[in-house]
Amino acid sequence: MAIEGAPLSAALKCNPKYNQSYSKALKATIYTIPLKYSFTDMNGFKVSMFDVRSYLWVFHIAYPTQPEF
Repeated sequence: MAIEGAPLSAALKCNPKYNQSYSKALKATIYTIPLKYSFTDMNGFKVSMFDVRSYLWVFHIAYPTQPEF
């Protein structure tokens, strides 16, 4: 989150929660954070949803994502 532009304090304090309905709809492993910790990305979108991908079962990387309407 801090790399994408969120304040470091928000990145450390937020508590991501697995969202089963979004995960099923987007066919990905989706975690959400509370709106008070969301941040605005370079394109001006509020980011509060992340696609978490695992590599080698050890490394977990969260990519900011937004649903397409």
